[in-house]
Amino acid sequence: VSLIPGTQSASMIKFVSGEDGILKSLNGYDNACKVEGVKEVELYVKSGQKTRALTSGSDRVGHIISFGETRELAVASCRSAFEQLELVYE
Repeated sequence: VSLIPGTQSASMIKFVSGEDGILKSLNGYDNACKVEGVKEVELYVKSGQKTRALTSGSDRVGHIISFGETRELAVASCRSAFEQLELVYE
């Protein structure tokens, strides 16, 4: 992130939520990381862990952070990365 006066950019964070159950597998992580503009994909859970449907911040299973020259580009990158992720439950 540049802090040089006169430059502009936008960022976006999207939290990933799960559902009630045991996570069997999580697919698409590598593809999500490769989306242009995505700076971080972090998952807080691993296969075999129990997750809950989102009722509070502690129920989140991960997040994606993206940057872009405009708000629209940052949002599009985050959404594209999110669409790569597939959480499979038992």
